[in-house]
Amino acid sequence: PFDDQKSIVDFLKKTRMFSPLSDELLWKLSPLLKYQQLNKSHPITREGEPNSKIFLLIQGQVALYTGGKLILKLRRGGDIFGEISVITNRPSIASEVAETDVLLFSIGINDILDNDELNSSELQGILFRLFSAILIDKLTLASNKARQFEYTHQQDEPVETYLLDEEERIRMADQIKNEFLENINHEM
Repeated sequence: PFDDQKSIVDFLKKTRMFSPLSDELLWKLSPLLKYQQLNKSHPITREGEPNSKIFLLIQGQVALYTGGKLILKLRRGGDIFGEISVITNRPSIASEVAETDVLLFSIGINDILDNDELNSSELQGILFRLFSAILIDKLTLASNKARQFEYTHQQDEPVETYLLDEEERIRMADQIKNEFLENINHEM
């Protein structure tokens, strides 16, 4: 389905992650994306192993496991995964496995950093967009899971749950952002 660069750019424009980027940036990024078809049960990343790629789901379902336990299933075209190990420059904290036959794009962080067509402000914009979208998704997911846990475990006595307030989320986001930018600047 992605037999030319235009079809890739058109797909990226429809994703939450890349839609805010300009057409010019999408055209510069699209050649860096590697199209992959994976069979059901194929491991994509492995917990505890290094990972330097961000994955963008096109079609299918991917299951994320931590400590052997299922934590999330990704089903929407445009969902991203594998990014936390890229951001923190540490081994993967989860294993991702194709739960069905899967179509996806992968992009190596070094491919982005080494691309001569991107100037430093474009590069910073792309990396910041990746970082902020990932952080917002993860915080939203954590808040939704906590709310669902509270709802499903309501008893006569309330269950104590801990949701970050707005100030704490901003502080955490700033801390993670600074660590991320430090890692990126060190790589450049």
